[in-house]
Amino acid sequence: MFEVNTTSITTSPTLDETLGFGGRVTLIILNVIIIIVAVSGNALVLYGSACHNALKMDRVSVILVRNIAVADILITILFYLPALINLIYNKWVLGSALCFINGWFSLVPTIVEILSLAILSGYRLAIIKGKAKNSLRMDPAKWYLVLLVLWTFIFILPFLSPLIQVVPYYDPWTQSCNSSDVSDDHGLSLKVVVMALFSFFFTFLPMVLVTLVNFSIIHSIIQSRKAVESSSSSSCSPARTLKTIPLISLTFIASYLPYLIALIANLISPMPDWWRTVSFYFAAINTMANPLIYFCVNIKFRRFILAFARRMLLGASLKLSDSSEPTQNNVVAK
Repeated sequence: MFEVNTTSITTSPTLDETLGFGGRVTLIILNVIIIIVAVSGNALVLYGSACHNALKMDRVSVILVRNIAVADILITILFYLPALINLIYNKWVLGSALCFINGWFSLVPTIVEILSLAILSGYRLAIIKGKAKNSLRMDPAKWYLVLLVLWTFIFILPFLSPLIQVVPYYDPWTQSCNSSDVSDDHGLSLKVVVMALFSFFFTFLPMVLVTLVNFSIIHSIIQSRKAVESSSSSSCSPARTLKTIPLISLTFIASYLPYLIALIANLISPMPDWWRTVSFYFAAINTMANPLIYFCVNIKFRRFILAFARRMLLGASLKLSDSSEPTQNNVVAK
């Protein structure tokens, strides 16, 4: 299952040959920035919402936002940490098993995030329309159980279908880990059809639904602006929540759609090297964007981040002052 051809199948110049050493160093720095910003930002979302009630939303929305933050952290670790390692060595050095894990299991948090956004958008629209039933506002433990089932289902799905035969294609131009035997004339059509159906039902269709639902939310905001503003003093601040959901949803779609298109189209016909690479890094916008959106739109989260930053700076200054005291005491003693 883990037999993967980790050599390049293209004859075009590699990224290193095209951009040179300076271009590779630039991408290494870019990957470091992506990893630091995405992991620390989403970790603060989880910590702030769990320990300081830093997100001014209702409980269900907070649970789904946390799930999206977990997915973004996993996407960063599974996509961009291997990319950083391979850029440093200028080749795929993680082996066949990690090629499989990188190719398949990096898609798991991506699909979970798409479906979480679809659930979150539908839930917010139901509240706006006044059609949210009590079952939607069930105990948080039940929502966590639903999300656990969702993660488990997406995780095991490749093993229950011919998708397991479609070996991952990491590339970005071309650090390799490409694919196994996709030249099999008997299996190629089945692989393409199965992957296309999988992509349609678990990526493109949810993304279309998320887009339509969020445009409906935006329309409802415009139509009922006065009603939303009059209730903005409540504890859940629906006006701010309504602004947040379309922003994170449409940001995800704009950043991930080029990468998903490149991923699927590459099964049928090789995509240009530059398109695969640009779309791969363009997708990183989403993993970094959500904490920034919460910071800009959610006042409570912004206050938490500023207070957290002040505590960190104060703690650092106290450590510096403590470390300088022994030196001063030694000088006085002498």
